[in-house]
Amino acid sequence: MSDGFVALTKCFYCGGPGDILLNRRPQHPSSVVRQAHGAVINMEPCNECKANMKLGIILIGVDDAKSDPGWNKQRIPNPYRSGLYVVVREEAFRRMIGESPARDYALQHRWMFIDEEAVTALRLREAVEQNNATGT
Repeated sequence: MSDGFVALTKCFYCGGPGDILLNRRPQHPSSVVRQAHGAVINMEPCNECKANMKLGIILIGVDDAKSDPGWNKQRIPNPYRSGLYVVVREEAFRRMIGESPARDYALQHRWMFIDEEAVTALRLREAVEQNNATGT
């Protein structure tokens, strides 16, 4: 809980620490700062996600069936996240995902939501587990 003077936001992509907001009027606690604490306030990546975007495309697993209707029409989209966060090299991403507007968007913006059905079909969870086991 923020005291209205300082808030730590969350990164849209990984959910980790984002920006630090400071109330510039210390004599008046700010409800804006208080509400921003622990929340995603923009789609600016944290430093770790920026570095990951340079390495490849961030894929974020989502479950459309568990998501609220209209999640993709919000200013900051907020689907139900399945827990998958993986960085795929651009060459591999191009082979995995056929030509489409979604692929073009991901290549330009360096991230993409990926439905759990596609995660399963591409065996991404198994690849992540194998990668973690071998340390590569």
